[in-house]
Amino acid sequence: MGRSDPHHFGELDFLRGIAIISMVMLHGLEDLSLLKLGRPLEGSIFNLWQQGTAILFLAIFGIAAYLSYARNGPQKEAGFRRRLRKGLMLFGWGMMITCATYLFLREGFVVFGILHLMGAGSVLVYPLLPFRYLNLILGILIVLAGNYLNGFRFNFVWLAWLGLIPAGFNSVDYFPIAPWMGYILIGIFLGNLLYPNGNPRLRLKEFSSNPFSKSVSFLGRNSLLIYLVHQPLLVALIGWAIN
Repeated sequence: MGRSDPHHFGELDFLRGIAIISMVMLHGLEDLSLLKLGRPLEGSIFNLWQQGTAILFLAIFGIAAYLSYARNGPQKEAGFRRRLRKGLMLFGWGMMITCATYLFLREGFVVFGILHLMGAGSVLVYPLLPFRYLNLILGILIVLAGNYLNGFRFNFVWLAWLGLIPAGFNSVDYFPIAPWMGYILIGIFLGNLLYPNGNPRLRLKEFSSNPFSKSVSFLGRNSLLIYLVHQPLLVALIGWAIN
């Protein structure tokens, strides 16, 4: 997530826009089910939709991280400072969501959501940005480790952020390091593969040449703002519609 800068490629803004549209539709249906039926959406199709949307966000995040690194040239220290600032900003927004959901939800409040993950990942992945296949291997291993750990429950809470899920744990937005940071690393691999040294391997048509792609790309460039405001707006709109 995040606002794109002029150095980002149009196709990434477009894909990020597709992901934000998918997320808003998904959350709209989930809010409607909770407010009207009193139960969350369930089923394999819903789960696959939810996971696919998150994976797309995180893979694009990894690609953008690689592109930012590749275009820094020799200014690696300045590049790290930029990633640290971005990480602190995203993690700070994540903590604000933690506070807000704790006040309004209590049960199921956000402990380590996708913004926490992106904030931490912005810094943790920095030493790995120059590499290609190492990121692919590590990403796959982290995904496999997270899926394996998902079958266990632990009697402590302090490593929930890592993927060690406490017994009875419930959160409306939970994206621990394992498995989800694996998809950021896979995104870095894709960035290195598709944009070596920051240059596109494939020449794609301009993504701002028609109203549809321009609109979707606009949403992609403002995905962080949309993420922060969409849930209160959806709840207010759906609550008004059904009453």
